[in-house]
Amino acid sequence: MLLALPGRAATDGVNAKLTEAAAAIEQALEHSSMPGLVVGITIAMSAQGHRHGYGTEDAQALRPIPSCDRSISKAFTAIALMQIGQEHRFEPHAPITRYLPSLVVHSRFAPITGHDLMSHTSGLPKLSARLRLLALRGHRAQGLRAQLRARHALWYSNTGFQLLGYALENIEHEPYTKVLRRRVLDPIGMASTSASR
Repeated sequence: MLLALPGRAATDGVNAKLTEAAAAIEQALEHSSMPGLVVGITIAMSAQGHRHGYGTEDAQALRPIPSCDRSISKAFTAIALMQIGQEHRFEPHAPITRYLPSLVVHSRFAPITGHDLMSHTSGLPKLSARLRLLALRGHRAQGLRAQLRARHALWYSNTGFQLLGYALENIEHEPYTKVLRRRVLDPIGMASTSASR
């Protein structure tokens, strides 16, 4: 769910929108067969966000759903790429630019590989959601500079996995959500789970 608010919106305006969204979610959950869900709400072009659990984990135990982030998209992205690797169409230790030819990363270090991105050792900086969106628009990263030598240090990076998602799309010639549905979610019976980009 995306709330588009004016750039100068006051905090009370944001809180009012979040309260309105929470009421709508709770009402929808009452009329749903799902026992519960976790919802993340982001504010357009901002690093701000809100995450909250609604309902229960299952119909029997009635344990409330925590508001923690249960994102497993990084693991699913890596699984899909490693499957493609077994088909000899993705080499984790090759420069990631082999799969993203338009990608430009300014660096004085060795080229960044898919393995570097998967292991959070690429040396790419941490970026807010807004800056990541701006830097990676059009599959380009001209605004990115490697700040550390790859494989030199662990540095958690959402940017790295966003690049891996683009590589996955380029290899499969299919949107990210469809690739994960076909390669990961459907084969293991996760019909109620969906991927988002």
